[in-house]
Amino acid sequence: MEEIFGEEGESASPALCEELVSGLAAGLYGELERLVGAYGRGAVAGLLPQLVSVLEALERAGGHIRERDEALELLRDDRLGLLGQYERERAGRKRAEERYMELEDAVEQERKGHKAALSRLDGQSRRLEEKARSYADQLASLEDQKVALLKELSALAQTHGKMVQSYKELKALTVPPPAPPGPRPSRY
Repeated sequence: MEEIFGEEGESASPALCEELVSGLAAGLYGELERLVGAYGRGAVAGLLPQLVSVLEALERAGGHIRERDEALELLRDDRLGLLGQYERERAGRKRAEERYMELEDAVEQERKGHKAALSRLDGQSRRLEEKARSYADQLASLEDQKVALLKELSALAQTHGKMVQSYKELKALTVPPPAPPGPRPSRY
């Protein structure tokens, strides 16, 4: 039987199964005719319904095999499609993970850059605040000096005014009025 149906696990094509059943039926019919010719109809009367039943079962089994093979082929196609989809999704996920890692690295680099820039700006801000305080202190000191100098200038202006007045008064008291000019003697 293995010679006719092939080894276990091999799948036969639907046409091959039908040919095998037809071939077996033809071979059995020939043998039955030979037996009928040799022994008469009574010799095969009980055997004929059983052979018909076996051939029908064999044909049904061939139909089941065809259906199984078709279902198996569909499953293979589905499996290949699913494997292809899985590979595409895996490749897409890998690309997405790589892109995520690249973006994460870029964000980390940017974060470090911003942190360094912020640190520099904080340092500059502190230095500028110190300079501003220093300038404010210098300005306050200069304002104090200006006020003191203005007071001193005012005091000096008053003292100068008093001295000029005193000088005028002293001069008026000590200096005789100038003599009127008269004719000058000539030198010749």
